[in-house]
Order: sequence, then C-alpha cells, then structure tokens
Amino acid sequence: MDFPKLKVLENQSDCFCPSCLINNLAKEVNHSKVGLNPEDQEAIKKLGPVEVPTQDIDYYMENGLLVMSKWFLLRRGYCCKNGCRHCPY
Repeated sequence: MDFPKLKVLENQSDCFCPSCLINNLAKEVNHSKVGLNPEDQEAIKKLGPVEVPTQDIDYYMENGLLVMSKWFLLRRGYCCKNGCRHCPY
C-alpha cells in the first residue's frame, strides 16, 4: 500500500517482496512512457505531490546527490525551471 497505484504491471513476476515491487514499479513509472500523454498527466496530477519519497521510484542516489525521477516530477505537476535531468515538462 506504500507504493504508487498503477495499472497492471507488464512483465509481472511471482514475487511481491518490497524489493521486486520497487524494481517493477520503477521500470513502469520511470523507464516507460507513463505520463507523456494528456490522460496520464491528468491522472497523475490527481494523485498530488509525493508526501514521502520512495528511493528508486521517486529518486535515486548518484555520487551522494538526490536525483528526482520523472514520476516524482510529474506528480509535482509543474516545471521548476532548474533544469532537472528527468523533467517531463
């Protein structure tokens, strides 16, 4: 229940442990075309901003720095004009 609510995941496995769920969700929300069409954008905006970010879904660590994911930025709902690496706007 702590992870994003999404459509049925492609390439499902039989394992639903937190690690496998995070890996599958991260692939779905950050490495696919989720959020690029207007219908997805509206559905994601309705979810509102992320209250408690989840590592590997909302962000990942790179050289000790947080890198926000496309999913996190879509949920935020706007471009902050800071040149975020994964900005979908």
